[in-house]
Amino acid sequence: MATFRYLTNWTILVLIVATIICSCKNVNQSTGEDEEDEDEVIHTEMQYFDFDKVNDLTAFFDSISNEHGIPRWSPDDDKNYIKGLSKCIERIECFRQGECKYYPDSLVKQSISFLGHDSAIIANHAPGVDLTYAEWFLMLAAYYSPDITYLAHIQTPNHQAGILNFGSSYNFNPWWCYILLKRSKGFEVRRIGGDETKIDKIFQIVANDNQLYYLCSNNSSMFDFLQVLFWDRGDDDIVLVAQCDSLPVDNWDGFEECYYNPDQMAWYCCNMNKLSGKLIPISENPVLVLKLDGEKSCFTKKK
Repeated sequence: MATFRYLTNWTILVLIVATIICSCKNVNQSTGEDEEDEDEVIHTEMQYFDFDKVNDLTAFFDSISNEHGIPRWSPDDDKNYIKGLSKCIERIECFRQGECKYYPDSLVKQSISFLGHDSAIIANHAPGVDLTYAEWFLMLAAYYSPDITYLAHIQTPNHQAGILNFGSSYNFNPWWCYILLKRSKGFEVRRIGGDETKIDKIFQIVANDNQLYYLCSNNSSMFDFLQVLFWDRGDDDIVLVAQCDSLPVDNWDGFEECYYNPDQMAWYCCNMNKLSGKLIPISENPVLVLKLDGEKSCFTKKK
């Protein structure tokens, strides 16, 4: 009986906490003073949360789903969908208690794919979606994950950072992007940019002073162009130090592709040589250069 009362009280407490901290809303604010835009996407505040303090993961996520729901599009698949998520959380619970030897990586990957698919299709057709449950699930999966492979679409050579383009299981349009960063225990999840953000490359950069940086990059078009730089200061302290969301050119009509040269840490406007298939810069000078200097790191236009 005492255990039941404890779980009940804990569930109520978590529900209150989830209601408070899971209310960060993003995009398309209503023009009316007291109106909410039905098209908005609701996010939670991403954080490195100590899930070891949660006594019962199932009760924790039940409280979030009761308050915010679980993103799902087709009621026909509802039972299997919810059952799969519940099973995944139970397996993570089993793993963290030491009752299961292996982390349920394939089940986690499947659950993230399902959540991303339904979140994106809702945002595309409804639109408007509450990502609170999905983002808390990402934080949970990352916290207990011993490896990044089943969480990220792309990762760095040191396996310490990776990119998840959430929603790409529906289609690979820009939906929501998250970076996963290694911590002393598991990984931390942070959202990159706002809605309709995509990162297609991540570079691990070691500067001359042996400082470590991660460059998250998208050069695919003038609309999607985005460069985000993180600096690893050590001791689980990784900070965003620079961001560039536009290539400093008048238009993209004068070249076919923007190419990042990792050796020079510079971006060039290029055209494709039809005979060799190689990218040829239209100018010897880069249009954008990355300068590394800790917190003073920046993206600069080449003069």
